[in-house]
Amino acid sequence: MSTTAHRFRYRRAHRLSGRKAYAAVFDRGKRYFARGLVVMARANHLPYMRLGLSVGKRLGKAVVRTRLKRVIREGFRLARSRELGGLDLVAACPISAMFEV
Repeated sequence: MSTTAHRFRYRRAHRLSGRKAYAAVFDRGKRYFARGLVVMARANHLPYMRLGLSVGKRLGKAVVRTRLKRVIREGFRLARSRELGGLDLVAACPISAMFEV
């Protein structure tokens, strides 16, 4: 694998995990709204961004939810080249997103 490919990998360290980490972003994070997507951001004290996903079962069957998560992860992976660093992000897809497609 080339050095460029290594730089864009989506590693375990770039995942937001744990109830406390999600709760901190949900409670104290700043919200940004896009069509069918809500992104919450909160500063962390790490040199890189971490991503968490929140896709409810009401959004569709497992195939639909998994596809949506893959697309969001890929966008995050590619956007890391413009990395701001030190942010925890949670991308949430509200049920209203189903009707905006």
